[in-house]
Amino acid sequence: MYFLKFTTALLLVTCVFGRPVYKECTKTEIECRKERMKKFFTELSGGSTEFGVKSMDPMILDEVDVPEEALNLIFLYKNLKVTGLKDVVIEDFLKEKDTDITHMTLKYNYIADGLLDVKFNKKDKVITGSINYEAGITGTISYPYSSKSENGKDVSVIGQETLTCETNNVKSTLGEDFRKQLEADPDAQAVEAEYNKIHTEHQAKVACEIAKAAFKAVVQNLRNILKSEH
Repeated sequence: MYFLKFTTALLLVTCVFGRPVYKECTKTEIECRKERMKKFFTELSGGSTEFGVKSMDPMILDEVDVPEEALNLIFLYKNLKVTGLKDVVIEDFLKEKDTDITHMTLKYNYIADGLLDVKFNKKDKVITGSINYEAGITGTISYPYSSKSENGKDVSVIGQETLTCETNNVKSTLGEDFRKQLEADPDAQAVEAEYNKIHTEHQAKVACEIAKAAFKAVVQNLRNILKSEH
């Protein structure tokens, strides 16, 4: 298992980041990157202490904060267990030669289970319960990539990422006890009509914020792999 993870990490660095370790890919450069990045998700999905890679499937997200200022509400999603990333499809993987910006487009479906705090800002009240989200995601991770010399070695660096996201087939399900709490609470009932107007938009927003939090964790894993090569 260690050899498999080591080989995956080495090929990722070689092909995706262009480090000249050895030439193992006879396909086009883009197809090579897509193939190696796919192996990164599948073969390192459970994480690797050797390379500082945290588990990506399942992935645990501590907090995802989604405010709805017009309703004076904050939706705080906590301890989300997200599954599905190991089955990701790498739609595209491009590097801009002039700017050294990398664009990686991913497509996948995920399921997220966790807790939701509904915070009523004006009432200093929080209602908490379990929630499930399911969503299809198409997203792009863009980041600057560069090399520098450090202690006589070429060191690869991934800069600050930017993220885009589109959703489809988003579905959220409240736990039964949570649903009953909201139905019985007068403050929740007071904003129900206004919330229902933005429900679909809110679901898409939440689904993307969960996906973006996962994307950030993916990029940090890539940074950690590069650090392990130093």
